[in-house]
Parts: sequence; C-alpha cells; structure tokens
Amino acid sequence: ARPPFNDVRVRRAIQFAIDREAIVQRILGGFGTVPDSFVAPGVQSYEPIGKHPYDPDRAKREIAAVFPGGFSEKIVMWTSSGRYLKDQQVAEAVQGYLNAIGLQTEFRAWEWASYQQTLYRRTPNVPGTGYGTNAAHMWVLGTSIPTADWRLSRRYQTGQSANILGYSDPRVDDLLNRARITLDPAARLDLYHQANRLLWQPADRPNVQAEWQALAQAHALALPVCVSAALSRGVSDADNAARHGLSGENLAAGFSLT
Repeated sequence: ARPPFNDVRVRRAIQFAIDREAIVQRILGGFGTVPDSFVAPGVQSYEPIGKHPYDPDRAKREIAAVFPGGFSEKIVMWTSSGRYLKDQQVAEAVQGYLNAIGLQTEFRAWEWASYQQTLYRRTPNVPGTGYGTNAAHMWVLGTSIPTADWRLSRRYQTGQSANILGYSDPRVDDLLNRARITLDPAARLDLYHQANRLLWQPADRPNVQAEWQALAQAHALALPVCVSAALSRGVSDADNAARHGLSGENLAAGFSLT
C-alpha cells in the first residue's frame, strides 16, 4: 500500500472518520443503507458481518499514534462526477471527514471518459500500484456485480488485470481459487464467506465503503453497484458541512486506498 495507508492504524482511522449514516440520510435522502459486509445484499456470498462505527475521536488518536506531529502531505482524492448517484457529493463529504481528523486533502472531480482512461493507466516501476495509476491516494469506482467470484476475484486476486490497487493476500487468493473449482454449492459459499470476512477487516481491506444504494430491486432481485473512491478541489470543512448538512438497494460506494 502507498503511504500513509501502508500503516493499518491509518486505514482504521479512515474507517472511523466517516459518518456513513449521515451520508445515506442527508446526501442520498435515505435511499441507501450503511454497509455491514464487503459485498452487498443480493450479491452471492453476502452475509452481515457488522457495521463500522463513526468515531472521529478514535480516528484522531489513530492518526496521532502514527504521526505525532501530523501528516504533512496531502491525500489526493479523485472522483467521477455524474457517473454514479451523488458520486461527487459523497466524495466531497468524505473529504470533509478526513479534513476534520487532521488530514490535508486535494480534491479533483473528473468527467467519466477522462477519469477511466487515467485511472487505469499503470504507473511503471512503482511498487504497490497494481494495474492502475499511482497519482491519487483514493478514488471512486463502481461496478454492478451479482456474483461473488466476479466481485472479489477481478479486483482483489493477485495478478488480475482489473486489480488496479495491486492488492495481494495469499489467503484470499487460496480461498478464491478453491471456491472456483468447488462443485458443492454450500462449500463454495463458505469459501466466499471466508474471503469476504478477511476483506472486511480494517487490517486487510482495500476499500472504505460508504453506502449501498438501491438502484434496482424486486422481491428476489437486487442490482448492486460497488464503488471505490478518490477525490481534488480544496473544499473546506465548513463548505462541505453547509452544502451537505453534515457536522464536522444496492450501490456499494466506497473508497479505494492505494
């Protein structure tokens, strides 16, 4: 992982810094739910694991433990604008939450075609960048995926061309490889559950999911979209708070940490 996210305490801090319920209620108008799993309801292998609490004081303590004098560099955040429901507004809110725990941020909103072209441009000879750019620390990216293998393997299995983060964990690789060749449905589902639980832990997970948005849902059908984020425009905490009404089923919106 790229500094400062190569320290688990910083990854934990980001998890605690974001008020996901406020995002769902005040930006999405209640049309969403706070995630409790790495995959959304309606996606194969979904199981509720537990929601990450909003605790900005703990987030500040985690940052102070890593950087007693503060982290002086800017966290570069990118987002698409208009590609996903309220993508830029959600990204701006997350920027405000990061600023509120003492992190400096740089924010940029992109038109989709330029964004996609730049995001998937690999930075050569730089470790930890996977198959994507290393120009941003965080970015928004979404996918509509109904199956566990498509959801997990493409983004988080070592060597996959869509693994733009460069995420690699032999435990996750082994679980996904075994699930792919296991014929028993219950046994295969259990392997995906194990991979899901590993990815959901702050020490391992490559995403900060913000919400699930209900894009299309029937009695037995949910259309999930999973988003990872990056953000850069220099919006202040006060601007974000005033714009979104924030203090200090199923699009899974999150923030990928490079």
